[in-house]
Amino acid sequence: EMVSDGETGLLRPTGDVDGLTRAMLELAADEGLRRRLGEAGRQRSRQMFSVARHVDQMETVLESVAR
Repeated sequence: EMVSDGETGLLRPTGDVDGLTRAMLELAADEGLRRRLGEAGRQRSRQMFSVARHVDQMETVLESVAR
């Protein structure tokens, strides 16, 4: 949910050691990419996992159970 490849991080398939190595080297060499991915991750975290969102979700669940 949190990491979207190329938006909030770099994902590689399980066991893809070469791909992981390339991704790590890419991040190490590109400060702009690190900053962009980090900021996008912070924004996504604030949107998806905020206290207000959890309260809204709980209200929805409780309302449906009360009916």
